Amino acid sequence: MVSGLVTVEIRSLNYRYMEVVVRLPEDIQCFEKKIKQLAQHKIRRGRVNISLNFESLNENNFKIEINKKLAAGYLKGLEKLKKEFKFKDAITLPQLLSFPDVLIYKRKNTYLEREWPRIKKAVEAALDSLIKSRGLEGRFMYNDLYKRTRIIENLLLKIEKRIPLMLNKYKKRFLSRLQRPHMKTVKSERLEADFASFAQGCDVSEEITRVKAHVKNFKQVLKANEEVGKKLDFIAQELSREANTIAAKTQDFTISKSIIEIKAEIEKIREQAQNVE
Repeated sequence: MVSGLVTVEIRSLNYRYMEVVVRLPEDIQCFEKKIKQLAQHKIRRGRVNISLNFESLNENNFKIEINKKLAAGYLKGLEKLKKEFKFKDAITLPQLLSFPDVLIYKRKNTYLEREWPRIKKAVEAALDSLIKSRGLEGRFMYNDLYKRTRIIENLLLKIEKRIPLMLNKYKKRFLSRLQRPHMKTVKSERLEADFASFAQGCDVSEEITRVKAHVKNFKQVLKANEEVGKKLDFIAQELSREANTIAAKTQDFTISKSIIEIKAEIEKIREQAQNVE
């Protein structure tokens, strides 16, 4: 026998932490803590809004109470108005009962306790449906994040190919300086040492190696069957730091252009990582 209708609506919003907000009718507020625990057991990240309504189909499950003090207050106020404005109409019981909170409808506690298994089942079904939907969204985000790591790897290859050309360009500038009259007194060994020092300062091989390692780690974490959102965000921060170092060391327009593109991809990765559990 069906004693009531349970309606559950769940909405999930992107949020870097876990927060559950439960909205219930006043007379079933006793279930708020239990419903929160159900959500926290199944979901690890995001802002989850749960709205639940329980409509009983059996009038015996309710009891009606009369707020006599409030009714007396309404009656006193009406009599005062009647006297002040010299109304002749009688004050009736239906008038008093029509005022807010004079009649109070309450569900019986014993009845509510019996209904918890049904409410729990409805909430769990709604949560499972939400998780399934989030799974579909998760696969989309996985493909998007993986695609962005591939873009970063391709841009990194462009930077690696550009570095020898950049050093060759600067070497030609050094050699052209040797042809200037005031440079003839400077020993070529000193200029070669200066260039070697400059080339060493532009060496970003370690940074490139670290970027590759971070990208590889990012892919591995992305495939892990656990909470990875915070890890992905941390790796993205490390990628951004290495990209800034490469840009500062090389000071080359072409490389800087690639770095800007890499940082744009990293920023998109960080935005998506906020939505990953």
